Amino acid sequence: MSVYTRLQHLGLTLPPVAVPAAAYVPFVQTGRLVFLSGHIAKRDGKPWVGQLGLTMTTEEGQA
Repeated sequence: MSVYTRLQHLGLTLPPVAVPAAAYVPFVQTGRLVFLSGHIAKRDGKPWVGQLGLTMTTEEGQA
C-alpha cells in the first residue's frame, strides 16, 4: 500500500506545499552563530517570533 493510499484510507489530507518566495539555503554558520533563512516558526497557526535571551527563555525557544 502506498503512502498516499494509506493517508486516503485514514481520511487524512495533507495541506498543499508552500511555494518558496526565493531560493533559500537552510542555514549559514559563522563561528558560534547560525543564521536561519526561509523558516517560519508557528504557534497556534500564527507566526511565532522572538529572540532567545531577549524576548523568550531557552525553554520557550526549545518548544
